[in-house]
Amino acid sequence: MKKKLWIPLILPLAFLVFGPIIVPFFAPWSAINCKHEEINIKTGQSRYKRYIWFIKVSERVEDTLISTILDGETVDIADIEPWHKVNTFSFVFGHSPHYIFHGALAQVRELEIIFELKQPTAEQKREIVETILEFWQSSGHDGGVRDYLGELMSGE
Repeated sequence: MKKKLWIPLILPLAFLVFGPIIVPFFAPWSAINCKHEEINIKTGQSRYKRYIWFIKVSERVEDTLISTILDGETVDIADIEPWHKVNTFSFVFGHSPHYIFHGALAQVRELEIIFELKQPTAEQKREIVETILEFWQSSGHDGGVRDYLGELMSGE
């Protein structure tokens, strides 16, 4: 008779403990257990959030090459939200759904390589990062920046 009394207690406890491990197999990018990467398309900063049981357990904002060059300034040319998801990772899957700014953080890393190779002046760097933020804001996605970085790399 005592075993039957423990079952109602053990099942919810087991779900609380094992839910964040099991549920991502069926709902891989739910906030039950995931990490979000975001970009601020007005400052160039990146933000990283971690969720367990739909509760944000950590958040950090980091400077990128773009925000470092802007030195705390904002480029604001469009009425658009500043923060946008770039990636969502589940502990089960190492890939993310495709967001409209899915390539933004990779584009920042590509820009770092271009700057290393081309060695632009400080004024040129600032002009380039402002152009990137303007592309992101005016288009509402990361597509135009891909072409722009290609032009920078080829020297056109």
